[in-house]
Amino acid sequence: MVLVERIDRLGRVVYTCPGCTRRKAGVCVRCPKPVYGKVGVAKYCAWHKVIAHREDHLRYRLRHLERYNKSAAIRQARKRAEERQGRPALDQETVGRIRGLARAAALTPERRSEIAKKAATTRWRKHRQREMLKRMQQATTPIGDTNA
Repeated sequence: MVLVERIDRLGRVVYTCPGCTRRKAGVCVRCPKPVYGKVGVAKYCAWHKVIAHREDHLRYRLRHLERYNKSAAIRQARKRAEERQGRPALDQETVGRIRGLARAAALTPERRSEIAKKAATTRWRKHRQREMLKRMQQATTPIGDTNA
């Protein structure tokens, strides 16, 4: 806290807090706009009130990170349970299919094509590797050996 030293009408030295002076005058502590709320009580204009709330929330989150994460996980689990209400449980294959379709719908046609080309190239590379391994095994197998 920074105190400002000034001399009043009677020649006395008076120390005042600029933030408190602004609050009593009904001016935002951070800018020249009028406060949002009761004059003399409120500190911030509407815009800075939102920012101050975000800063307070961030400080709380950092201070109580473990508790915050735990309660957030509980909230998310409850929300998911409410969304699933009345729907049957899905097996992994169905969930994978649904997610795949959602991902495909979100991608652009160019990106889908790019992914498909890459997948095809990989499949053919694996096929060629397997063929080469078979040929190498046949080449190294002795002629009289019937196990191959």
